Amino acid sequence: MHGLVSLTDKRWFDHLSGLAAKSEGQRLDEVNFWRPKSQQAVRSITPGAPFFLRLKRPHHAIAGFGFFAHWQLVPFSLAWELFGQKNGAPNREAFRSSITAFRGSDPEAPGATPLGCIVLRDVVFFERERWLPWGSREDWSRNIVNDKRYELASEPGARLLSLIRARYDAAPELTQDFQLIDCDTRRQRESTSAVREGQGTFKLRLLDAYGNRCAVTGEKVVPVLDAAHIQDYLGPASNHVQNGLVLRTDLHRLYDRGLVTVTPDYEFRVSERLQDEWENGKQYYELERRRLRAPQEAWQAPSREALAWHGEVRFG
Repeated sequence: MHGLVSLTDKRWFDHLSGLAAKSEGQRLDEVNFWRPKSQQAVRSITPGAPFFLRLKRPHHAIAGFGFFAHWQLVPFSLAWELFGQKNGAPNREAFRSSITAFRGSDPEAPGATPLGCIVLRDVVFFERERWLPWGSREDWSRNIVNDKRYELASEPGARLLSLIRARYDAAPELTQDFQLIDCDTRRQRESTSAVREGQGTFKLRLLDAYGNRCAVTGEKVVPVLDAAHIQDYLGPASNHVQNGLVLRTDLHRLYDRGLVTVTPDYEFRVSERLQDEWENGKQYYELERRRLRAPQEAWQAPSREALAWHGEVRFG
């Protein structure tokens, strides 16, 4: 079992820890740990592995942790759309200024390179008295530019593992296989509305899996693409990539209302109700029995069990 310790910008940390202080357990459901210049994917750990936040000089301490969910090159505008303040900035302009300061160029300029985004789930920020000193005694070299991987079963990594405590079962959607959810684990706000956690992470992982295209039409204009849950959202485990489809916005609305579906054989179907109730829908009937554009990676393909659920419970 391995974890990654990564150098963390203090301004980014301060903003997000301030947000987390307003929530239960000093926790945020997801954050974007972006790197302004690096275009290299994180390959040293796998989804679900712990990711520790190490503050630089003069602190030299572990000040929080999360769970690695995904890495992807993302345009500035999409990063802000998906994560907002959870990019570590209070507003869009502050986020843009932060990147400009690191790069020396505007991330929204024509031809600007995308951000290397490390998406973390279930992120906990420690209060000052809980920070764990982390330096040369922990095999941390001053020459480290980004991060270092540690084995968590032995020292000094075992001390990192102790920080996680009972939270190691976090981010259940990062497991290999999706199982239909049989109980509602959504958190509730005081107003009794359900909190939909990890939605930015869910959409980013799906866009990557489907090559930034609608699974039915092949549409590739990202602003009109949605991340659709197959089985309804019932908590973080529902955000598994196998429980999702990338759909054009209009198809997503029809899908949620049960007016279209995708069969377990990956065929797109359109309900007769579209014509009966709305006397319209010619453009959708033209898509009838179109074959789904499935992800290239077999393990990311939509769950046949979940698709069957949608066909039986929602479609008609």
